[in-house]
Amino acid sequence: MANIIGHIEEFNPKTQDWGTYAERLGHYFNANSIDNNKKVSTLLCLIGGNTYTILRNLLAPEKPTDKTYKQLIDVLATHFSPKPLVIAERFRFRKRNQEHKETVTDYAAVLRQMSRYCEFNAVLDDNLRDQFVCGLTSEAAQKRLITEEELSFNKALKIAHSMETAVKDIGELKLNVNHSSETPVYKVQNYSRPQNRANMQKCRHCGKTNHACKDCCFQNSNCNSCGKKGHISTICRSKKTKPEKFKMSLQKSKKVHQVDESKSDSESESDETALFYTTQKRKSDVIWVHPKVEGVDFPMELDTGSALSIISTEYDWKIVA
Repeated sequence: MANIIGHIEEFNPKTQDWGTYAERLGHYFNANSIDNNKKVSTLLCLIGGNTYTILRNLLAPEKPTDKTYKQLIDVLATHFSPKPLVIAERFRFRKRNQEHKETVTDYAAVLRQMSRYCEFNAVLDDNLRDQFVCGLTSEAAQKRLITEEELSFNKALKIAHSMETAVKDIGELKLNVNHSSETPVYKVQNYSRPQNRANMQKCRHCGKTNHACKDCCFQNSNCNSCGKKGHISTICRSKKTKPEKFKMSLQKSKKVHQVDESKSDSESESDETALFYTTQKRKSDVIWVHPKVEGVDFPMELDTGSALSIISTEYDWKIVA
């Protein structure tokens, strides 16, 4: 043999499978046109010293040269690759799921290899398909395959591989877009109309900046500090506060009587510093009530913000009546 095709290394039972090694030997013999008479000698030369010693021990007291090529292959196969238990192999097959970062094609190849000793025979494709679908890590791929009619193992592999590739491509596209620095992005500011002045100045009624003065709900309110209409006490600029004014007037005024004895829970001021308001003419939208005081129908303006409702004991009831 002038030109040798290929190379066969020594057999290592720790890293190699004897069945695979024997298949490679058959291809090597065919490629180099080795005669049947030379196959035994060639085999004994290629398997290595350690394997040759094991083979001699297995055949003792006979010698390896006294056996045929097939007999030697079978003896080594029985020793290095004993026939596994079918139920154990099927158990391992059923427990095998796709591992983290394992592609669907690699997972399919592993299942094919593990099914060799399961003896599925005519139902091999169905078992490969079922385990492949059940063992996938992608729930989206599982839902897609479960709804597929007349699904074979090869068809399931093709669909799962396409979905895996699509997810990978989309992820790479998003990554490129997020990290792209070639085209800068600028903010477009609209200067066609002036900005809302409500966000630039304080409301004169309440002092807030989140609305316009014309939209303020306190524009008709009376200040608790100065008594004037159009603002609240938090932004009042008066030097004299209304509680002080009325506190001074209480010392000079005559005794008054409270019409409504109920006290507001939210009122924190004392009776001496309570804010009193006189009856004045209001707009047409004022709400009037008609309570009876000592048997007389007495019209009064409804003011939900007033702490007390009072009337002078010297009031002329005849005018009301």
